[in-house]
Amino acid sequence: MKKLFILIISILVSSLPMVTAQAAQSSEPPSITSEAAIMIDAETGDVLFAKNAHASMYPASLTKIATAIYAIENGDLDSIATVSKKARNIEGTRVYLAKDEKVTLKKLIQGLLINSGNDAGVAIAEHLSGSVASFAKDLNII
Repeated sequence: MKKLFILIISILVSSLPMVTAQAAQSSEPPSITSEAAIMIDAETGDVLFAKNAHASMYPASLTKIATAIYAIENGDLDSIATVSKKARNIEGTRVYLAKDEKVTLKKLIQGLLINSGNDAGVAIAEHLSGSVASFAKDLNII
C-alpha cells in the first residue's frame, strides 16, 4: 500500500502546474488569494509566512486521500459502518448519508474520493477509530 500512496502523490504532484519563482527581497508580505496559507522552513520548522493559519477550514483533498489510504491499509473494506448523526449533519460537500444508515467501508471510501463527501470521511473516522479526534491521532502517528 505504500507503493499506492507514493503513486497517488506522484500523480498529484506531476499534475500540478509548474511555476518558476524568482527570489526578491521585499518587506511586503506576499499576496495570497486563498483563505489560509502557511509556509514553514522544512529544516528549522520556523514559520516563514502565515495567513489565518489557525482558522478551521474544510478538509483538503490531500486529507481525504490520506484518510482513504489509511482506511484501505487498516480497515476491512467489507465491514459495515453505521452513520452517526454527526456524520449525517457535517457541513460541506456530502454524499447525503442518512443517520443510522449501514454502509460498507468500501462504499464510504468511494463516496469520500469520488464525491468528496465530508460525511463519508466522518463516518470512516468514527468507524475505524471511534471519533474524528481519535482518527486524527491515529492518522498522524508516524
